[in-house]
Amino acid sequence: MRRLFLDTVTTVVGAVGAPETAAKWSDPSILPDMTVGALAGHLARGGCWVVEDYLDGEPPSSASEANRWTSAVSYTSMVNELSDDAHRQIVERSRTTADRGRDAILRRLMDAADRLRKRLPAEPTDRELNVFGGAISLDEYLRTRLVEQVVHLDDLGRSVGTQWRAPDEAVSVAAHVGIDTALANNSPEHVVRALYRDASAAATQRVFPVYPGPTPPPSAERPGV
Repeated sequence: MRRLFLDTVTTVVGAVGAPETAAKWSDPSILPDMTVGALAGHLARGGCWVVEDYLDGEPPSSASEANRWTSAVSYTSMVNELSDDAHRQIVERSRTTADRGRDAILRRLMDAADRLRKRLPAEPTDRELNVFGGAISLDEYLRTRLVEQVVHLDDLGRSVGTQWRAPDEAVSVAAHVGIDTALANNSPEHVVRALYRDASAAATQRVFPVYPGPTPPPSAERPGV
């Protein structure tokens, strides 16, 4: 998981540092209320340097242990239920990050990536983090970061008219987290039907975790996980 996360970080660095991203930094992205720069900053933070922030943070307390995220699925389920106010805070933080400028964001991203390449392999296998008021293992948290990387690399590519492909294994992990989250929160029948029988965006959104994103298409095109 750690190697895969770091491999995908390399793709994130390339996307944030790409000339296509720089050229459209102040343009609207496909995400509501986010410019391309805000989306790139959100990807840089959520897809890389937040891991370093949590590694440097306070270890899990008794309170966070009581509110444990047992897996990437339980964490993703929580994220999917965030309030509108929480999502507004995420958008505002992304705007603030973008205001630092592309060069500053890219520099911090590259520096964090270099440090994590040395640090992550040396972290204990049972390392735990205090994230969002709950304890979660480092490797399960990295699975949630793969979801962030894969989803927002696609968002950024669509926003600037290009494509950055995360490693196939990373896409597989992100897809499995989405399916497992759907199974944890819906009946098996609803998941099977959403996958294979009902291709409408509305049906898919009722079952699969859908992060805030572009307005869903009316029928056949499925929104991202």
